[in-house]
Amino acid sequence: MSSVDIREVLKLQERNMSLRQIANRLGLHHTTVSRWLQRAKELGLDFQTVSEIQDKQLHSLFCKVKGPKEEAFYPVDIEAICDAIDQGRAKILDSYMQYLEQAKTSDLPPLKRSGFYYRVKQYWHAHYGNKGRVMAQEWEPGKYLLIDYAGDKILLNSSRSSSF
Repeated sequence: MSSVDIREVLKLQERNMSLRQIANRLGLHHTTVSRWLQRAKELGLDFQTVSEIQDKQLHSLFCKVKGPKEEAFYPVDIEAICDAIDQGRAKILDSYMQYLEQAKTSDLPPLKRSGFYYRVKQYWHAHYGNKGRVMAQEWEPGKYLLIDYAGDKILLNSSRSSSF
């Protein structure tokens, strides 16, 4: 969870977007959005109010403290990674491999790839998602099989044949 996400949720609610529309747009689960909106209502907070609250204070208002979860992993400079990807200087997989190398110098364990990608995705959607930018990914042929699709059916095409 980031304070940017909370602010975005409240901003989109003020634009009369539905709970599911907000969740889809920000890449969040609808129950998360519902919980945050309920908490904001309990506290009497709206977008204008939360935009003036500092990140740490906002985080403490919306999160139940269970322990130092984020500090349990080697930290990720998400902003720098997303800027590099946006400017074409890096790819997400390369950024993750570089992160793993940097984490070797620390006593803290690195995030798993899914956790790393999730954090990058969350930041990307909050900062670039509605500006027409995309996060391109290139993979070495045959090294990975990654499928990302939306909908009930998926059509796979091959350069060797018309389809799979």
